[in-house]
Parts: sequence; C-alpha cells; structure tokens
Amino acid sequence: MKSSLFILIFVFVFLSFNHTNAFTARYAKTLADYNSYASYSGFCQYTYNVFLDVSYAGMTYFPVQDVIVGNFLDNSTDSHSYFLLGFSKPPSDGVFNFQITIGSDTQTLDIPFNCKEFPTPIIRDIGFQTPFPLTSPYKFTIYIENKEANFGQMITEINATYWQVYGDFTGLKTYTFNFQNSHPSNETEYLEFKINFPGSGYVKTYNLVVPTNVTPQEITYIQSSPTTQVLTSKFSLSLDYKKTLDIPLFVNSEVGFTGSTFSPVYGNSSNATCKAVFDISQYETSPISFNVFSHQAQQPIDLGSSFSISLVYPSILSPTRTFNTAQQLTILGFASKVLQVEYQNQNLLYRSVAKVVQFSPNIAQRQVPYAPSYYLDDGSYGIVSGTSDNYKMQFNFVRSKYDLQSPQQLYFFNADYTNPTNIPTTGSAVSDNYFPLLTNIQVITMPSGFNRYFNVRFSAVDDLAGIRMLFFTSSNIDTTPIFTSSLIQGNYLDGTYEAIFDAPYYYSILFQVFDYASQNTPYGPQYYTTNEWTRSLIVTNPPEENILTGYCDDDFTSASWSHNDIDLSSSSYYTKLQFNLFNADKLFSPTLIFIGYDNLPLETFYGYWNETSEQYEIVVKVPARTFTGVVQYKIYLKCGLGYTYESTVLNSMYPSSELRVFSNDADMFGPELIDLSQLPGQVATVATGGGEIGWKFKVYDRLNGFEYGNITIVSDRDLAEYTFVLDPNIPSQEISIKINEKCLSQTYSIKNI
Repeated sequence: MKSSLFILIFVFVFLSFNHTNAFTARYAKTLADYNSYASYSGFCQYTYNVFLDVSYAGMTYFPVQDVIVGNFLDNSTDSHSYFLLGFSKPPSDGVFNFQITIGSDTQTLDIPFNCKEFPTPIIRDIGFQTPFPLTSPYKFTIYIENKEANFGQMITEINATYWQVYGDFTGLKTYTFNFQNSHPSNETEYLEFKINFPGSGYVKTYNLVVPTNVTPQEITYIQSSPTTQVLTSKFSLSLDYKKTLDIPLFVNSEVGFTGSTFSPVYGNSSNATCKAVFDISQYETSPISFNVFSHQAQQPIDLGSSFSISLVYPSILSPTRTFNTAQQLTILGFASKVLQVEYQNQNLLYRSVAKVVQFSPNIAQRQVPYAPSYYLDDGSYGIVSGTSDNYKMQFNFVRSKYDLQSPQQLYFFNADYTNPTNIPTTGSAVSDNYFPLLTNIQVITMPSGFNRYFNVRFSAVDDLAGIRMLFFTSSNIDTTPIFTSSLIQGNYLDGTYEAIFDAPYYYSILFQVFDYASQNTPYGPQYYTTNEWTRSLIVTNPPEENILTGYCDDDFTSASWSHNDIDLSSSSYYTKLQFNLFNADKLFSPTLIFIGYDNLPLETFYGYWNETSEQYEIVVKVPARTFTGVVQYKIYLKCGLGYTYESTVLNSMYPSSELRVFSNDADMFGPELIDLSQLPGQVATVATGGGEIGWKFKVYDRLNGFEYGNITIVSDRDLAEYTFVLDPNIPSQEISIKINEKCLSQTYSIKNI
C-alpha cells in the first residue's frame, strides 16, 4: 500500500515539473506564398521563422539531416526567441515534422507542404517586341499556357559567342528573354536558342533572326552653341534630318561626354528637327570635339556630322566642411540636454543645410531620421558667424531627458562627410527601460478611383519618454516616417496617429516604433515580438497577403485603346487604355508613363478598376503636336520584382494596344529664351544712391505657345536668390534687382528657368 502511494506521488511530481518547463513553438512563412514548382535540382525550398516563448539556449532538434537552422536571436527584454528553419522536398504533398527539444520538453511543428513538378509546357510564342528595336537588348517573349504556379529564371543556351541571354517571368505565365550582343555588327544575325525546362526535361529550340538595316540618316543642317570661347557648363545643339527610319540619333565627345540620345522635336518624318541642351562633363578639355551619328545595333551609321566648342575653365576652390564641435550642453532650468554640433563651411557654391539622421544600433544598425527631413521639430540651426565664403553652421538638438543612447551618433548627409559624429553624453536622470509598443495598426484603402492613396492609422503606448515616430522599411519605395505631428487622438504616451501616403503599390515588411529614449520595437514577418498578431503583419497598398512571393502574378488577358489613331496636328487628345489581368486586384491602381518625351514634363497617369466594364482603365492625355509615330509607354503593375510592361512587348501580344499618333508639324520642345542681354551691361558699377541690374529677353515657342514660367537669379557672395514670375502676355520680358549703394562686389547668375 505504501509502495502504490509512493508511485502516485512520484508521477504527480513528474507531471508538475514537466509543465513548469513546457514551452510553445510556432512558425510563420518568410514568404507569404509557397505555391511553386520544384527547381532544376528537383526540390522545392521552404523557409520559415520559428518563434519560441523561451530562450533557445540548449536547444536540440530533429531531423538534423537536410535541414538548415540558423539566425538565432533572443529578445532583449524577455525570454522570447526565434530562429530560421529551412528544408527542401521533392515533388509531393505531405507534412514535415520538425521536433524541438529544450531541457526535458519536446514540441513538434507539423508543417504542410505541396511541391509540384513543372509540367511539359504548352507554349504560345509572342515573339520579338513590335516594332522591332534597332538597338539591343532585343526582347523575345513566350507565354506558357499551362503554368499555374511560381518559378524562377529559366536555363537557356545560345550558339553565338558574343550573345548573352537573361530574363525572368514578368507575369505568372509570361516570360521575356533579353538578347544582348557584346560585339554588335551591321550584319543580320542568325541565332539558335534553347530553353531547358525543369521537371520533364523538355527543351524548346528557336531559330531567331535579328535583322539589321543599314540605311543611313541624312543630316541636312547642324547648329551648335556656344560659337565663341565662353564660361559655360552646357551646350546646345540643333539639327535637321530626314527621318527615314525609327533610328535614334546620338551625340558624344571624344573624351568625357559619354553620349546621349537625341530625339526629334519639330517637323515630320521628311524633315525632322532635333534640339536639346546637354551638360558638359567635368573631364572635358577645351576645345571639345563632338560627333553626331545615327545608331543601330550599337554601331554608328552616319559619321558625317561633327562640331567643336571652346570653353573657359574657371579656377574654383574645392568646397570643404570641417566639424569643430560636437558636445552635450546642460542648460540651467531645462530638464533635457542639448546636443550641439558646429562645422565650418568654405568655398560653397550654394548654401545648403545637411540632412541629419541618427544612428540606431538597436535594430541591425539602421539609420533613422533624427527629425523630419526638412525641418527640426526640436531645436534650432543656422549660421552663427563668418562670411559668405567661410561661415560657421550650428545645430542644436534637444535630447530627451529619458534618452538612453550614449554616445549619440549623428550623420550629416549632403555635407561631404560620411562618418558619424560621436557626441559623448551622460546617462539619463530617469531611466526608461521599457520598449514602445503598438496596440493597433491598420491600412485604410481609398474608394475606387483614388487607390493610389492609402491611410495608415496606428496606436502606440510608452511608459515615460513618449512615442517619437513610426519608421517604415520598404523594398520598393521610400515613405516618410509618421512623426508626432500626426497625432490625432490621445497623447505621446498613449495615442493614435494617422498619415496619408501617395503610393499605388507599396509594401513594408518591417516597421519600427521609436520613443524619445532611443528605444524601438520592430514589427513584421521578419521579426518576432511578444504580440502574436504582429508577427505576420505587413503594411501594403493595396491590401495583400501574398506580397512577399518575390514573383509577378499579373498577366495581361486583354489590352486596347479606346482610340488607336489620333491626329494631334492642332490640339491634345484624351484616350483610354483598357486592359484586364489574370489575377486582377480591384483595389490596385496601375500607372502609365510615356517614353521618349524627353523635353516635356514627365506625367504619371493613374488607373482604376471599372466595375461596369470589369477591367482597368487609364485615361491619358497625349500632348498636342506630338511627333508622328507609335507612342511608346510603360505600365507599372503589382509585381514584387519591380518589373514593368513595355508597350513594345504588349503590342506584340495585343495589337490593339498600339497607340499611333499623327502631326503635320510637331512641337515637342519647350519655350526658349532668345535675344538675352544684361542691363545695363555685363559689368555694372553701382553709383551713389544705388541702382538696378537685370536682363532683357524674349520667350519664344515655335507652335504650342508660352503658357507660364519663372526665372531664379542667385548671387555668388551673399547667395541671395530672387525668383521672377514671367508674364506670357508680354512679348519682351525684363527683370531687375535693386542694388544698394553699399554692397558686395559679386556676380549675379541665372540659376534655373
């Protein structure tokens, strides 16, 4: 009887001990979608974050073979930890059992997987882009009808020595190959090209022809400026030629100017005019010899036109910045400290204020804004002494009395200074050892038609220092952090913040809450937290669970313009691109930009999903007097790889997506200043009582007319800027600046127009 009692007590004690040391383990995907085919190796690769509510110290696991375990990390504020788990599987459907043992307790993770074998492909050839390009890379596209899951890059072979092929899936089923010739010639090329598919080992062979047309472009007139030896950093070029082919013109120099495309802006195909203003390289030596040539297959066709210009090179002292002081100040009666930084500026052409960021060692040594990019929310900055060519700049940052970071490390960008400024700091009088925490975050989408915008609203709490910002890390676009100025409810210890962003396609898989004690808490699928719901949270627009796939899942199923042929001889015209996608997201806003409109303002056109027509629609405005031809454009879709659809590829898939325009006489060049002269002359002597200096000029535009504009003047000693708004109704413009009797001797220049 005593023996039975002893056994019962022993079992009870054992179970209690086991419960005390128990732990929980959970896993989360590093990619949101594992719908993929086995690679060429015959395996699917899977990677997961594993989260533990205890430290991983002393952990063992099973199986050990064919498993990758690494990136262990302990939470610095509690006993939570996580690690990275990787394994591979052949084509099959099953569950991977992974056992974790810590002490005497074992937990098993049952992770389902579904690895597919790449099918024998059913291929529809789309071919080379339309119209066929005259310079590489040449894009060749195929469409795999029966591909239903994701896959990476294809393995290819080509029989030509100097040709390289690279490409990727630009949609779920669409693959584009780029053919690049490192030794181009003017001969037609014949290529044997093979695609090796995984799975069944199917090989597709293509015999491709890359044609070359050596028809020269006849240049009939050329004019360059300046024509005399002058001090300048730019030159202008204008020429007329017969545009017999859609071959771009190029201009380059023998030394530093590497070359630039030269597009027609006036006229028509039988008499086209190219006109542009180019920057001169700092490596040029005067005089500079330039060549203009037409270009095909990266080989010049017409070398008959050349010109040269002579320059005067000024003696310019190199600008320098020297840091003098970096210290912490204590101000009587002020609880917080002040971080003071001073540096000396010498020989600066234009006065500029360096952008300041703080070095944060807490999360992967990230640099985060010390304050909003263009102003300081706490503190002051400005010139405290010196002259216009040698002056001292001072920054004063208010440091929270709770700040724990020591020493403080500040970076000053745009200051020719890349190393951090270390400021020795004393410890905080009041310790804030608790990290700030998110209590809620949500992305609020906008109604249809306004999907390019999205609203981020979050709530956060902190114990003493107060919330400082929510900082986003994004792979595709930079967004401004949400600062305390966005507080809409509550206070900095317990409040709600809200900000609106303009980004049709956005995702952030890591975001951090900072407080004024320099503490921060990371959130997102790549970082564990004590709040379970935040482990897989992603900030996206549009809302998307599979944004981390690393693949492009959008495939066009149709594309057409409401008007394919437009006469722009006298006015601009609105037309509408209508298209549909294989995986259409109704909350997504696709965007479109024109290509080759170098001298016109770059405009982005935003689309939306039309419920009535059940397709996307993008309304665009084609400018008046656009040069005759096929309009080239790019469409930005929801692709994690950042690829865009070019119209030349889309036109090959859907001929109705080709947009053709006509103009009797094109005008794609902006207004020009002509008959420019200084008032009273190039050199002005200020007499008793002061005077005025200025410029007189006319604004010329060939056909479209001058609508609006402004000119900014800057002086080289006191660096003062003057901006003048021009009146389009006045044929002859005149701008002037009043000069005091007692003034600096300095030069006034046109900074920008």
